[in-house]
Amino acid sequence: MIKTSYIFIALIILNYLIYWLTNYFILSDEVYLSYFSNRYSGKVSNEIVERITNIRAYVDLLHPILLTFKIILIFIILQFGLILTSLKIKNSILFRIVIISEFIFSIAPILTLFWFTVIQIEFEYNDLINFPPNSLLVFNKVNELEYGVIYFLQSINLSELLYVITLSYLLGVGTNSGFKIGFKIVSLSYIPAFFLWLILVTLLFLSLS
Repeated sequence: MIKTSYIFIALIILNYLIYWLTNYFILSDEVYLSYFSNRYSGKVSNEIVERITNIRAYVDLLHPILLTFKIILIFIILQFGLILTSLKIKNSILFRIVIISEFIFSIAPILTLFWFTVIQIEFEYNDLINFPPNSLLVFNKVNELEYGVIYFLQSINLSELLYVITLSYLLGVGTNSGFKIGFKIVSLSYIPAFFLWLILVTLLFLSLS
């Protein structure tokens, strides 16, 4: 069996590689500028893009740390689900489950990266946020929505559903209780926490817009 530490390192490297390639080949300043110029004046658009560039410089360094923090946070949240269902599992096993499940979120970015670097080379920002078409955002017109609403709709997607299913299955196996109990653990912990986070971030974006 592969050690959990090796899987964790592989996850960090994969995510950072996807993040770097996406920013380098797809999310260029020109793409951002084209998007914001349709909403704001030229001066405001340039200021927004400049802010994004500055923020991205910090995120480049913090990305592995933020991913690690996310994994630890989900690990803690799932502990509450285990307590509420009166189930126990070794911390090492739970940590391994969270790490393995996190790989689900790499699928969509890889598909996006492949599509816009190989198949559809000419694209705009709206094409990016609508691809892959697996979220509630596909049913709305992006140009008519505030960024906070876009974030909310984009976050409810197929990847998140697959993540919940994977997490539930692995928890069911880890606790020897089956998928239904695994899903109950996730329903009592991760899902409420996810929607609480989604609402808070959405309200933050809307207040800043």
